[in-house]
Amino acid sequence: MPKSEILHLGTGGTVVSERRGAVMVIGINRPEARNAVNQETAQRLTEELTAFDQDNSLNVAVLYGVGVPLIDGGTVRLPQLIGLSRALDLILTGRPVKAQEALTFGLANRVVPDGQALQVALELAEQVSAFPQLCLRADRNSTYHAVFDSSSFTQAMQYEFDQGLPVIPAEAVTGATKFSSGAGRGGMFSKSKL
Repeated sequence: MPKSEILHLGTGGTVVSERRGAVMVIGINRPEARNAVNQETAQRLTEELTAFDQDNSLNVAVLYGVGVPLIDGGTVRLPQLIGLSRALDLILTGRPVKAQEALTFGLANRVVPDGQALQVALELAEQVSAFPQLCLRADRNSTYHAVFDSSSFTQAMQYEFDQGLPVIPAEAVTGATKFSSGAGRGGMFSKSKL
């Protein structure tokens, strides 16, 4: 993205942020403490994420410079994501996890060459930001609900239906029309067609 399109929002202290189009980039800036989150950092992260959540022109937030926080439910969610044995290993030892192991565990979705993680994350954020946001958010919420909140498959399906139904007139018809004209076929997406 050209530098002229980047709006720097916060450039000092324990958290830095900038806006890149419809993407908010938030980074922890505590190298002297290995980017551990202290009270000041937690407060600044809360402020930045609240600002992101309240800004309808932002679609995606990229958070970088942080490990796996085990506060605010992390010890509850981690076993559901990677299994009890692996979660206990990480929680009880606090050992660092290298990229390939994180990929194997399901803590990471992809591994990129050293020094390219933020750039690849920004490219992914821009791609996701170009998708129809109501549909994307309904799908994300349905997935979280199915994994963490539903007591049955039937309940998860009902939630998906109830939450997805209002999206159909708002975005699905337009999206289906774009798809029928070639956008997104074969997993290929071009901003000019989305």
